[in-house]
Order: sequence, then C-alpha cells, then structure tokens
Amino acid sequence: AEDAEPLRVLLARVWESHSVLVLVCGFAGFVGIVFAVRYIRLRYLTAISRLVEQLAMAVRAERLVTLPVEGGRSQKALARAANALLQERDTLRHQVQTVIEESTAQLATERNQLATLMAELKQSIVVCNAYGQVLLFNARARELLSGGELPLQVGRLVTQWVDLDLMRHAQGILSAQVARLAGQTATEFVWLTDRGTMLRVHMTAITTRDTTAAATPTVTGYVLMINDVSAEQALQSQREAWLYELTDFSRARLSSIKSAIDALQHPDISEAARKPLRAQIQADVGLFSEQLRKAGARAVADLIRPWPLQQMTAGDF
Repeated sequence: AEDAEPLRVLLARVWESHSVLVLVCGFAGFVGIVFAVRYIRLRYLTAISRLVEQLAMAVRAERLVTLPVEGGRSQKALARAANALLQERDTLRHQVQTVIEESTAQLATERNQLATLMAELKQSIVVCNAYGQVLLFNARARELLSGGELPLQVGRLVTQWVDLDLMRHAQGILSAQVARLAGQTATEFVWLTDRGTMLRVHMTAITTRDTTAAATPTVTGYVLMINDVSAEQALQSQREAWLYELTDFSRARLSSIKSAIDALQHPDISEAARKPLRAQIQADVGLFSEQLRKAGARAVADLIRPWPLQQMTAGDF
C-alpha cells in the first residue's frame, strides 16, 4: 500500500489535468478494438461460414460450381481443395452418366429384341418371379388368358389366371428337380378354364447359383409356355368316336359275312338258297369297303395328334 500510494497520487493528478485526453484515448482504443474484432470476424469467421454455405450449394447443384478463392491463406487453401474435389466429382458424375446411358441403350436394345422375339413366338409366354408375380408376357398370352375378364397385367399373381392347385403342384415338382440337381427342370400340366377351354402349360424354372459356394441353385422365377389344346382335344374325341363306330360297324358286318359263309358251306343248301346269301355277302363287303374308304379319308384329313397328358407323382395318383 505504501508503494502504490505515489502511483495513485500520480494518476489522480493526470486525471485532473488530462481527463479529456484520457477519455479520448480510451474511446479511440475501444473503437479500434471494435473495428479489429469486426475485421477478424468478417475476414475469418463470416468468410468461413459463407464458404461452407457455398460448398453446400455446390454439392447439391446438378452442374459444376466453382467456389471463389478469397480471404486468408487457410481459406484460400480450403477453397482450392474444395474446387478440386468438386471438379473430380463432376468428372466422375459425367463418367457414371455415360456408363448409365450406354447401359440403358444396351438394355433397351436387348429389351426390344426380346419383345420382338416374344411377339413372333406362336406360343403364349408368361414369365413370373418365385412368388408368382407376372414380370413379362407377350400379346398371345394376353389374348389367351384374358378372355374378356381380368386382363393380364405385370405385377399381378399368375394364379389369378392359372389354376392355383396345379401351379403349386408344378412348383413342387420343379423345386424337387432343382434340389436333386436334375438336368431338366421342367414339367407340364393341363387344366380346364371357366370358359371351357383346355390349356396345356409347359413350365420351366429359372435358377441362380452362388458362384462362391457349391450350394443348391435357388429358384428365382418361372417361364410358362401356354397352348390352347381345346381343338386338339375335340378332334381327338371325334376321332375316337368314329373309331369306335368303325369298330362296331366292322364287327357287325364281319359277323354277317361269317354267318353267310358258314351257311354257304352247308352241304344240303340249295342253289336257290345260295343266291341271297351271296347277295348278302356282296352287300356287306360293299358297305364295309365304303366305311373303310370314309375312315381312310378322315384319317388323312385329320392329323394324328397325341392327347395332352400331365405328369403326376405316384402319391398324388
């Protein structure tokens, strides 16, 4: 306290004689500090915040945006590094876009080729995934399955048009074939629709195998080739009907001819009795020949086609 007393006296004298100067110097120092803080804030803090906002906008922009290189040394270095990253990202974006456009063009070409191929096929083709959702079909399949009712559409379950029980049964057969690594993964089934048409389906499994491990292939989808066999079934029924008719007619005519021949071989028969028997044999032979001629003409006109059959397990049988 004794050492500080002269200093307090000195400060009191200075304040009494130079108070205005002290106030002016203090105010000038305060203003200088304010301007210095403002300069530092504008040059570093605000500039950095503005650079961050500009960088965020440049990242979200669809085209290349270059950040202004200004401010202090560290800010300029940061802006140059950000511009380099943005330039590299834009280059990669153009490369990826080029690859996407090339892949899209190739995919479109392959899709058009597949669409043309499926359109030219005489069979009705439906492709679905493992859950039974329709992925692809051609116009013939739409005409065959729609029939004025629910139109065939992508994304719907194929069991809306194909019998559910038969579809599950076929999936079980294909799963068993895939599980035992059978060379041929295909099956067939036939069903009668509500419209009275008989459809035969050749169903094949689409499988994928894990290349890193010797695992069982996984069924990822199915290909259904559908044919309308109603005309074949009707033709086969007609063919069988006239074959049975021909068999019965032939049996009756041969029986009549045999009876006439047996009567002619009798030793006591007269010549007058032989004449009607010969006429009967001649008439039966003529009718038999005419019937065979008609049967031959029908056999030539109708192509011999097998019945549409269906594979089934012994347990189901």
